[in-house]
Amino acid sequence: NQRTSLEKPMNKALLVLSASAVEEYHQCPYKYRLNRIDKIPQRKSNAQMVFGIVMHQVLNEYHESPENQSKEYLYELLNKNWTPDAFDYTIREEEFRKQAEEMLDSYWDYLPSVTSKYLSGETDFSFELPEANIRIVGKIDRIDTDGETLKVIDYKTGNKPSLNATKKSLQLALYIEAIRRDAVKGVSGNPGTAQLLYLKNLDDLYDPVEFSRSELEKHLETVKEAAEGIRIHEFPQKPSDFMCNYCDYKDFLCPAWEND
Repeated sequence: NQRTSLEKPMNKALLVLSASAVEEYHQCPYKYRLNRIDKIPQRKSNAQMVFGIVMHQVLNEYHESPENQSKEYLYELLNKNWTPDAFDYTIREEEFRKQAEEMLDSYWDYLPSVTSKYLSGETDFSFELPEANIRIVGKIDRIDTDGETLKVIDYKTGNKPSLNATKKSLQLALYIEAIRRDAVKGVSGNPGTAQLLYLKNLDDLYDPVEFSRSELEKHLETVKEAAEGIRIHEFPQKPSDFMCNYCDYKDFLCPAWEND
């Protein structure tokens, strides 16, 4: 099909995308533009994000230190990585701290049931889709060896959804695709299963899943669709009562809520 004169020209330059960028574009293209192109700072301090980073750091450092696998060491790492100033006020910090300790207690109880073996954490990957001139980049929370294959794990510190969305996880699909393409820094092997590990719900786990080739291709198409919209500068607002309530741009930059 020929492009009409009203359509914007396609930017053919290499586009670098992560899973979070693609997900943000699909959730709300306008927010993607404000955040990732216009680089407008988000106003609210995101305590939940800081908390997630801290918990990821603690678990990664713990597994990177096989000589010290005690529960006390988990708490030492929490003390080391904790950033009180990130939580705005004392009561909020205390609530997050209590939550962190409960997660670590639960994680310690969960560890004996793990049959896969830790291989690496916070591991970078990068691969290209030449047909679309896209480079996909990211960082895998954790990779384990599981028999003859590699298992990828994504830590989650939020609330576990009522419906299992593992197969819908673009992150996990791209992790598996990166392993399949031998595109993970310092790691090689055959891709196996992928798992979302909700640290609040370790007594009720989502099972690890395998992604078929067709499922991986479907996720890659999601990336290509986002890339096409970004290239032709399509950034419409996508109002959603749920998603907009968590958006820092809602009350001061979003036209969709100007008259609300």
